[in-house]
Amino acid sequence: MLSYKTFCVCLLLAAIGSLVAAKPPPQPTPPLLFSTGFTDNAVIQRGEKGVVVYGFAVKNSPIMVTVNGKAENGSSFDYTVSNVLISPWVDTTGCNETQCVFSSTHPMPQHGDYVWRAELQASPAHGGNLTITVSQKQDTNISSINITNITYGDVFFCSGQSNMALELYYTFSAETLRQEVINGNYSEIRTFEYGFMSDRYEAPAPQYVITWDDTSMWYQISESAKLPPGNRGPAPTHSPFAKFSATCMYFGVELIKAKKQLGLESGVPIGLMQSAIGGTMIESWLSNSSRESCANLAEGGNSALYHAMVAPFVNYSVAGWLWYQGENNCHGEMGNVLDKLGYGCAMPALVSSWRDTFRRVDSVLPDKVEDERIFGIVTLAAGGSEGAGNNMAGMRWSQTANFGRWTDNPFMPNTFGAQAYDIGDPWSNCGDGNQRVMNETACEMGLCKPALDATGHEMLDCCWSGITNCSDPTNPGKTLKSCSDKYNCSLPEPATEKYGSTCAVWDTSDLLTTMQFVGDDLRKNSPSGTPGNNFMGGIHPRLKRPLGQRLGYAAAKLKQFQLLSKASNKEELLAESGALTGPTIAGCTFGNGQLEIRFNTTLLGGEGLQLRPFDANETGGWSANPYNDSDSKYYPAGKAPDYEPTYDSLGLMVCTDTGSDLTGNASTCECQGWDWVVRNQTNPTTNMTTLVTVWFCKSGPGWKPDPIDYKNRGKYWPKHGQAPTANMYREQWQPVGLKPGSKASSVLVNLTALNGKPVYGVRLAWPLIGGYRGPTADTCCPTRAIQDGHGICLPGNCPLYSAQSNLPANPFFAAIQNGRCVCMPPQNCSA
Repeated sequence: MLSYKTFCVCLLLAAIGSLVAAKPPPQPTPPLLFSTGFTDNAVIQRGEKGVVVYGFAVKNSPIMVTVNGKAENGSSFDYTVSNVLISPWVDTTGCNETQCVFSSTHPMPQHGDYVWRAELQASPAHGGNLTITVSQKQDTNISSINITNITYGDVFFCSGQSNMALELYYTFSAETLRQEVINGNYSEIRTFEYGFMSDRYEAPAPQYVITWDDTSMWYQISESAKLPPGNRGPAPTHSPFAKFSATCMYFGVELIKAKKQLGLESGVPIGLMQSAIGGTMIESWLSNSSRESCANLAEGGNSALYHAMVAPFVNYSVAGWLWYQGENNCHGEMGNVLDKLGYGCAMPALVSSWRDTFRRVDSVLPDKVEDERIFGIVTLAAGGSEGAGNNMAGMRWSQTANFGRWTDNPFMPNTFGAQAYDIGDPWSNCGDGNQRVMNETACEMGLCKPALDATGHEMLDCCWSGITNCSDPTNPGKTLKSCSDKYNCSLPEPATEKYGSTCAVWDTSDLLTTMQFVGDDLRKNSPSGTPGNNFMGGIHPRLKRPLGQRLGYAAAKLKQFQLLSKASNKEELLAESGALTGPTIAGCTFGNGQLEIRFNTTLLGGEGLQLRPFDANETGGWSANPYNDSDSKYYPAGKAPDYEPTYDSLGLMVCTDTGSDLTGNASTCECQGWDWVVRNQTNPTTNMTTLVTVWFCKSGPGWKPDPIDYKNRGKYWPKHGQAPTANMYREQWQPVGLKPGSKASSVLVNLTALNGKPVYGVRLAWPLIGGYRGPTADTCCPTRAIQDGHGICLPGNCPLYSAQSNLPANPFFAAIQNGRCVCMPPQNCSA
């Protein structure tokens, strides 16, 4: 919590270091300015303590702030803040053109040398329509500014990287939602966008009062949704509604619905503030002190985004935060909160530091009352690993501070979240791996002519959005079919308007009950009316509304949990209140050839388990090798690697002893993270030596490679960036089916495939092997037909969910010791 003294000392704003060659002529300095974030239509946080408004002034003379208007109940607001504080603006950043990065599209207006700050009266109630006027006598004139149509409500700050910044325009349900809003729904929501996908602000020190972005303003979606969504092209122009963060928008919409469903208060205005930048790492969003509390973070990481995209709003009070980030950290250290290492430390550090820094209005004694503001976190969806698929499980675990869940998490109190591993982009597998690689290469070599949109502009993302006249780099003169939808399964053939004959049949009824509302949008595959519309392919899944649904439900359940926890009979109330999160492992028992897994009954809130159809027959239908010698152009060795199926997935996998050091033993079942090298191996039968890919446990038991093996790995690294997917220990881990257990909160594991062998480990939604090329393990759709692009990977297709709320199980990895499950601390699954 910043004191006023600290606030004033730290009111820092750098002189702009323009990225353009020629600076525009200086503009007249406005006598008074609001700091960015305070505009017409703003939502300000309701609470027991008044919010503050602040900005710049040219003169050091008394300032008066008046508030007038109507409250929600019709009573009048009419008062003056007479003790407006004013102090010199202190620029101690040392910021110059080489140290700061500012948006080149939104030049900073001139501002005065003083900062003013006024605390408004408290307003625990919501709603109203207020005007806030700031006036100051300057020489013989009275200068004044105002903002109008201001309302009290709950404000949420949405941040992260590109999947948080992804526009509503590129998502399946964009047009459906727009029509819902036009028809009178969700009028409580207002939006504010600061920066954009790549339109960032950075600074070497915190900027608590700013005027950098004079184009950022609040919008009522009931008005902005009426505008045409915009166009696609090299310079797309999208409406404020279509351009806003899809994850943040859908969260707000689904929060309204979930609160109504749970009988919580309704009609509360919701302010959604977006401050997210694509391609960023968590280190940039941490304060300096928070970064220093964790080891093994990315080298060269700094707090530049925290200084310029978070600090400006820490005095703009909020009800909570939403965080969706991690893709660019997948190549780093996943770590553990107990060791203060890597992302497992950085995630709770960010949560804690933002709580401590953002101004509270929930109590007049904030230091003596628990901070009940809520913080939401999204785990990475399938396809979001940035080529480090073998770290996806570790990343998702770290996003819970290694506790395995958010609810009642001692390292991150009052957090909620959404597992997204089962809602990757459903059409991302269109076109097999070989075809995709060839098209990417052709695109890189300039052999592809991108398709044109309806206005004649070149389409973006030529390797994902439809390629025409694309030459095969291995056969000059031959034209490749687009890597997008090779078999016409996601979209019909334009000439015939028919889907391909090999496409798998599916129906909306195949979806989870809570997802069936998106069935028509999935079938059309035309976000914002453009067939196949997407932004950079599967790394930005377009199923953001189901994600928002999970987030909105989780946020509402957390508020309900906070209320019920204060009741004298809280255990009784919670036992029947519905799931707080997805099935969360509590323990397991293995004996007499039977493995039963138990899930936390309190967190299930009286719900049972839902077992989904899942193909666990790896030898019968899972994805096989899509590569052959025709790929030889892409490999220095002159021959394609001998790729194998991954024999891995997000399904339930069990580990057994194969009885061979070559294929693994009991101790390697406890390895949670794998790496690979290329080494010489001699066939004992033929006595021939060949280079083979060998997987090993990177940090844990088992064989470790010699340094020379790493050198060989670099020599034979595939052109497109990741390790071959052959798994030395694939015989150890086998997919298995599930059936109902002895209780509504347990499952029995079908161990028939093990033929009586013991079980030493079990995991769910915890892929060990992953890569950019070849069949991926990070999927709930491991069958060859889906992996090769003959059908949709239906969202919600993993094995285990809560029965009514349809929440996916929280991922887990457990060794089995003495017949019981043991999870890595701090997660406990030994009940």
